[in-house]
Amino acid sequence: MFSTEEDSVRERMSYIAESFWEKKLSDVPVVVTGDFRDNYISSVHGLVAGRNGISFLMLTDNRWDGIRGMHRAEVDFLYVCRGYHGSLHELSRLFNPRCVVLDASLWRGDRKRYIQECSRLGWSFYDMEVKGALKVALN
Repeated sequence: MFSTEEDSVRERMSYIAESFWEKKLSDVPVVVTGDFRDNYISSVHGLVAGRNGISFLMLTDNRWDGIRGMHRAEVDFLYVCRGYHGSLHELSRLFNPRCVVLDASLWRGDRKRYIQECSRLGWSFYDMEVKGALKVALN
């Protein structure tokens, strides 16, 4: 499980630990809040890649603003969280996502703006506030 706020994730998710994780999974997921690498996934500066080639970029702040690239990187999921206040149009110079995932934590105004930007850019999106959690197998 990836998050930028380790303590708040544990607090918010503790209620499902006994009812879901312990009954449906062998291990409680590990919360990853920074750069990470194991035999299945790697994460550097919010860009996560699975061993099977699936990748996603977790946008939690504006660290990508103002960066210019030689070509657009293909990512499977561009995951937009509260804390990112930039423009998807600006990111379109760096990334070409297969799908933009809008976290349920986004403010209503930000969510609406990102949906409009996705429409203008021709990007598909998945709105977690409307559709619920999105589970992606990375191994």
